[in-house]
Amino acid sequence: TSHGPVTYRRGGRGAPVLVIHGAGGGHDQGRLLAEAFLPADHHWIAPSRFGYPGSPMPPHGSTAAQADAFAELLDALATGPVAVLA
Repeated sequence: TSHGPVTYRRGGRGAPVLVIHGAGGGHDQGRLLAEAFLPADHHWIAPSRFGYPGSPMPPHGSTAAQADAFAELLDALATGPVAVLA
């Protein structure tokens, strides 16, 4: 992204859902959230937030910049509209 690399994992099939983890962990925690709370007919995308595994903290790592990075990731993956699980 324009804010640097964003590491992510994805799985499942069906309607796309962006899974954003809370404090601690990275894409690994997003995967756990997806597997615990999403029905099997959803395609989950779990990125690491800035500063978490594989996604370095950019110089201006604001929440707005994080949202932009996620939007750029979804554009690159050509998901179209997504639901969000946080």
